[in-house]
Amino acid sequence: MATRKRQHQPEGEQREPTRGSASEDGTIKAPEFNTCKYLYAAISPEFDPNRVLLRRVFFINEDKTRYVSVGFYPTQNYQTHVEFGGPNIKPIILEDQHVTTLSECLPKICASMCDDEQFACSDGIFRLTTTGSYKKARLYKDKHYITLTYQDLRYLNNMFHVVHNQLISYIEAMPDLMTYVISALSSATYVEPASTANRHILYPQLFEELKTIL
Repeated sequence: MATRKRQHQPEGEQREPTRGSASEDGTIKAPEFNTCKYLYAAISPEFDPNRVLLRRVFFINEDKTRYVSVGFYPTQNYQTHVEFGGPNIKPIILEDQHVTTLSECLPKICASMCDDEQFACSDGIFRLTTTGSYKKARLYKDKHYITLTYQDLRYLNNMFHVVHNQLISYIEAMPDLMTYVISALSSATYVEPASTANRHILYPQLFEELKTIL
């Protein structure tokens, strides 16, 4: 009968996780896993650039290839931003002043596109320009952009007040959110918000989202 040779395990080398094995009393021991000392740092919300808390997402076309969302960004001191994105597209993140500019420009841009005219609005590093008869527009920030169709912009114009109002509500709630985050991150059990805490925040959801990365 063939026998297997045991490979030599160098002294001090970490072993891979092993399957549970039976003990003398017949019970199964839990598998042993190596502990990585960098685990908590790697998944802390402070170190995850893609983490967004309490994100509200609105799709702006039927095939769901373009979206706009509102949420809190831990890597940016829990500031609230509006994000435009889609599959295989680097998201464009707008601050509140850019959102105000966009809100004011959307009706004019839709009217210009309907008449096959070119139109542009800008605010610092943010700008939105149309392409005339092609009935498309580009939303720019820095060197990145997202292409939007006339239908996308019409739908966005009709519902953007919802996005803008959500942004305003989140900005007003930010001090209470940061106070809650400090308490929640240091607790193993759910933390009830203060009786005076802003009611625009879903605290049970916020607690769960924080704990999924700890």
